[in-house]
Amino acid sequence: MNIKSALPATLLSVTFFSLAFAADSQEPEEAHPSKSSSEYLASSDGDLEKLMAAGFQNSLQSSALGSSSADLLSQNTNKIKSTWESLNTELGATDVTYDIILQAGHYNRKTGKTGTTGALVAEKWVTAYLVKNISDHLLSEGKYTVLAISADDYSPHLNAKIFLAIHADGSVKQCTTGPSLSYQDNGSTLAMHAIGWGLSQALGYKYSEFRQDGFTVDAAKYYMYKKLNAPIMKGLLEVGELTCPKREEQLIVGIDAVANNVARALSFVLASTTP
Repeated sequence: MNIKSALPATLLSVTFFSLAFAADSQEPEEAHPSKSSSEYLASSDGDLEKLMAAGFQNSLQSSALGSSSADLLSQNTNKIKSTWESLNTELGATDVTYDIILQAGHYNRKTGKTGTTGALVAEKWVTAYLVKNISDHLLSEGKYTVLAISADDYSPHLNAKIFLAIHADGSVKQCTTGPSLSYQDNGSTLAMHAIGWGLSQALGYKYSEFRQDGFTVDAAKYYMYKKLNAPIMKGLLEVGELTCPKREEQLIVGIDAVANNVARALSFVLASTTP
């Protein structure tokens, strides 16, 4: 099968690099790779064959393009602003192994690195909205335990099968960063490709080009990686640059598709890797 020809196509890929710091230390919180790792690229064809053979693409949603985009931009901006505080985060229990732990980047952080802000929305609003809706999608399946945590308030030594932190990006030089996914070494490349493909579909990118930039193993030395156990994958997902007006609007228009597709990816990976 020709994987590239089978994947959806619309926009171009992106290249980026940026760095932020945790509020409670000077260790890197988010570190972006400038290009995808050889391991990630080498795993592409095999992992995508598995995803396509299982019909993963049939569960994905695409971003609304065309005349409806202006209406969706306004509607979704209002939804993000009005519902982000409804995310219910918990400390979590150390004697439980959750199927998935989701962290909303910068959420509930009052000082220090409180996240970037675009012209329309703030990072902590976007990440909370996404975590809430991804959680709702997963919980609606009735078979997964999902824990949502904030940036700083959580129990030590949490356990999960998958951990995913969600952030949005910002840059002093506008329109130079973009979506990325990094994960700790020895994690699942299948999980990365499922999430990456879902994100690209939601935002209108061609995955065969999109996957060339910023999807990599162990590039993001995220501060949470050493604070919990998650054997399938510990990942850091950057969903796009809020300080670039075009990309901020693109993310807002596609935000519900992003939530659906990331949830579908996580569900697929759990079903594929859990006995």
